[in-house]
Amino acid sequence: MHKKSLALTALSLSILISSMSPAFAITTQEATQAINSARILAPGTQMKINVAKGLATISTFRNDQANEKDTKIEALLMSKTLFDLGKSDIANVSIYFYEARDPKQYKSITITKGDVAAFGAGQISQDELLKSLILKQGAIQDKARMIENYLMLTSASRRKMQISVNGDEVNVTTDMPADTPDREYKYEALRIAETALQRSDAGSVARVNIKFFTVGGSKGQYKQVVVPVSQIQALDSEVQKALGTVAISKGVATMTADDIELAPGPLQSERAYLLAGIAELEQMGVGTAAFINALMSIEQKVKDQNTSTLTRDIESLSTSIETQKETYKAAKNSKPIHAKEDPKCGVNLDSLKTNSKGSVNRWALQFFPLPETDILKDPNGFLAASKAQFEAKLGKDKKAEEMPQYAWALLWFAEVLKNNGRGGEASSFERQAATVTAGIQAKAKK
Repeated sequence: MHKKSLALTALSLSILISSMSPAFAITTQEATQAINSARILAPGTQMKINVAKGLATISTFRNDQANEKDTKIEALLMSKTLFDLGKSDIANVSIYFYEARDPKQYKSITITKGDVAAFGAGQISQDELLKSLILKQGAIQDKARMIENYLMLTSASRRKMQISVNGDEVNVTTDMPADTPDREYKYEALRIAETALQRSDAGSVARVNIKFFTVGGSKGQYKQVVVPVSQIQALDSEVQKALGTVAISKGVATMTADDIELAPGPLQSERAYLLAGIAELEQMGVGTAAFINALMSIEQKVKDQNTSTLTRDIESLSTSIETQKETYKAAKNSKPIHAKEDPKCGVNLDSLKTNSKGSVNRWALQFFPLPETDILKDPNGFLAASKAQFEAKLGKDKKAEEMPQYAWALLWFAEVLKNNGRGGEASSFERQAATVTAGIQAKAKK
């Protein structure tokens, strides 16, 4: 949200220029593309836009973590984007922010081109502008709109969709690629029909008619699937039976700084600084999983509004990030130790470089590197020093042996030694790694 606040302060830079140009009618497609390109809403947020006679109506879903000010800023940025689109004739933008947990409920706001122009001309301040905008609470009554909102929250709505209710029938018009197999039409029709009929607000419905217009085929050509209500339960039972043996597994994808969107709330600029620091470490090639986990832990505490706790955690993570940067720079600028300079190495380090194996690499401990030169010079001494430094970073009386990173570090020591003809010494570190891993697994089973 901090990016939106910064963007709001820059609205005045282009308003006066754009307001002097003659207007022309823009299409719904152009408006949708412009807002999507501006990346104002969170990734994956569904949105629908209608443009007619100088009025744009936007329907979308409110970010659960956004407060009233954040919502107004989103509305202003979307409106500004449409006002500045070429020679746009749009003079008013009405935005409906629906609640994801109850898509019947919404908050609406209308922004005029004059509102934004007054701010751009310096006639009103940012605070005055935000205070003048009113968010109105409401609830939709139209059955077709109710169904459409629920569909926007499901996988059945990742395309354009028109819905109407006629008596006991729900009519849905959407599109589908021309080369789609017939079974996909039927699967999609069943998903749409189920979503529509699971809502008591949809009223008494006898059947759902889904008309799929083909994309990439003959213009105007479509396929229609009619799903009677009486068959939906039987169809769903058969599908569940057929899919009963298909397993679903859970996992956690590797996150990067680009995947993180900071929650609105206290100390947001300080948290943004942490995120920028993590992004900088990623560019250096440093492993950042531990830093990202720490930042996500901080983000979970934002809603508690406890600034003292947040300040302490932010300062701790900031120190770790800065230490990591300095350690990286020192390691990068350090002069390699050659065999002739240090007889303990016994090898020419310029010609022997150990390749990483997944998490087993020179950044296995994540907070600081484990250079090959230091390992070869004094394996046991360097391990002891690294372990102490690692445990100091962990804090709260945690032991290195409790962490998988320590096992990875031990295996890295072994790889470096084996790669340099010191396999006898490597076996000791491999045994230690096996002991650490076994201890972690035993503890996890309890």
